[in-house]
Amino acid sequence: MSRSARLVLGVLLALGLLALVFHGVDMRAMGRAFTSAQPGWLLAAACLAVASYAFRAWQWGSLLAPLARARASDLMSATMIGFAAGLIVPRSGEFVRPWLISRRYPVKISAGLGVILVERLFDLVAVLTLFALYLFVLPRPAAHVDSSVTRALEAAM
Repeated sequence: MSRSARLVLGVLLALGLLALVFHGVDMRAMGRAFTSAQPGWLLAAACLAVASYAFRAWQWGSLLAPLARARASDLMSATMIGFAAGLIVPRSGEFVRPWLISRRYPVKISAGLGVILVERLFDLVAVLTLFALYLFVLPRPAAHVDSSVTRALEAAM
């Protein structure tokens, strides 16, 4: 299939999916919500989202570096496509990202999946660290101070 045919097919697929997503949505209400929104906050949220994806791509690239030196644009593209695929089919992005990189670089898909597994382990450590901060550093809300669940968690730690 030619590059232009794939582009047209992709645009048609995107338009079809958008039509499916917005089916039954009150477009006037959505328009009012967008016009009442503060543009600065929308821009800040969009910038933070892009920065988050860029950080993910950089992190993935640094973990992938012993296997292959992928360009930042390829990593960002694979990351964005992977997260978009995950919106359609949950967890599919975990397989799409290594597949996309394996098409351009000499990295086996299984090695790419291993890198993603390490990335998920880092995510787990980050979440557990934040949870520990919540339990032991931050002041607890009054409703949680004398709770059986809190006492059990403290005993487990």
